[in-house]
Amino acid sequence: MRLVLFVLPLALDTFAVSAALGVAGVPAARRLRLSLTLSAFELAMPIVGLLIGRGVGSAIGGVADDIAA
Repeated sequence: MRLVLFVLPLALDTFAVSAALGVAGVPAARRLRLSLTLSAFELAMPIVGLLIGRGVGSAIGGVADDIAA
């Protein structure tokens, strides 16, 4: 359920931009390319964020406990 609540706003954002492209009269080939590009970034960015967060968390995790105290 938590994953659905995280992914749904991202999917709606991509849907809104894709719908706007359709209403704007963008040719079908360009619309498809833009929609696939947006979807690819929506897929990749959370993964990149998790990987960066894991690295930063590992690097400063011990110090963060001392600072928080």
